[in-house]
Amino acid sequence: MPSLMSEKQLQRQIAEVLNYSGALCWITNAGMIKTSYRIKTGRLRGQVKSFMIRIGPAGMSDIIGMYKGRFLAIEVKLPERRKNVTDIQNNFIENVREHDGIAGVVTSADEAIKIVKDQTEAGI
Repeated sequence: MPSLMSEKQLQRQIAEVLNYSGALCWITNAGMIKTSYRIKTGRLRGQVKSFMIRIGPAGMSDIIGMYKGRFLAIEVKLPERRKNVTDIQNNFIENVREHDGIAGVVTSADEAIKIVKDQTEAGI
């Protein structure tokens, strides 16, 4: 059965619960955007040049922040899409953990709280 909320709504809910629970976190928008500008001077005046800008590293988690002095990275998936975590997203999560951060994939606010609690208590 499909979820009643969108992934963006779930991200907002999880970020709100994490912030209420003592984390400082926010939703990120990783990826690429295309932008352009019009050349104002010289022989190419009036031409439009376009280029891509990377927003965050590839695979960056949906929610980024801090909890008790540790980096926090939470990848949010709808329950029916939990298995759709890409290799690059998994690599980002593992990299965060290897650097003493708190990270994981969640489908609910309860799972996010559990990951934060478990990894904080275990010193992972």
